[in-house]
Amino acid sequence: MAGIEGNPGDILVADESWDYGSGKIATEEDGKAVFRFGAKHIQIDPGLKEAVSHFCCDRRDLIAGIQTSWLGSRSTYLLQAKVGPFATGASVIEHEETVREIRGQDRKLIGFDMEAYGVLTAARIAPEPRPKCMIVKSICDFGRPPKTDQWQSYAAHTSAQFIHAFIMECILR
Repeated sequence: MAGIEGNPGDILVADESWDYGSGKIATEEDGKAVFRFGAKHIQIDPGLKEAVSHFCCDRRDLIAGIQTSWLGSRSTYLLQAKVGPFATGASVIEHEETVREIRGQDRKLIGFDMEAYGVLTAARIAPEPRPKCMIVKSICDFGRPPKTDQWQSYAAHTSAQFIHAFIMECILR
């Protein structure tokens, strides 16, 4: 998961996603190609969004505990959890200008990845009873150089622990 803002390990929950490469490539009057964004957004279940939003606000103590439970290298910043839109695309990105272009599609964008839109689409078109689906990932980079694997294990830990705690407290209660 590439974050727009924040710190490595910060937990991001998608309230919606879209394919940032969906649209039309047209020709301008000067003959240059121009991309005209035209994606369809898929939102998560409103009740699930409300539950996870409250969890992020009300359980900051639990989120801080997730950070201290990691035994390896971790960010020195206080671990945060945010709910907001994800943009999804088919390519790994390590390019500052491309990140700016994707961010330009939605001012509230919190991150981008390669899977969220597909997972939400699969849940949306599944036969009844449709599953409720939530995407939770943690920041391991920001889509710009230098892109390394330094934070991947920590990010996997923070997102997995968040999901476990959310399920135990909000779903299985």
